[in-house]
Amino acid sequence: MLSSHYVPETIKDVDTKIAYLEELKEIAKNSLNANDFKDKVKAKFPAYNGLNYLDMTAGYFFPQN
Repeated sequence: MLSSHYVPETIKDVDTKIAYLEELKEIAKNSLNANDFKDKVKAKFPAYNGLNYLDMTAGYFFPQN
């Protein structure tokens, strides 16, 4: 199971994370670049506050060479 920073996670928590990751993959497929991806993720998940993680994820999907 994936770990949480604060409390043990349940199967439901893991299912939620998997669904989130699947959604990120779909958003990335339909994004032109990292900034477009980040804008779309912020619009889809406006309460998300881990923007440093979003930057890292955007870098993974859209590496700058």
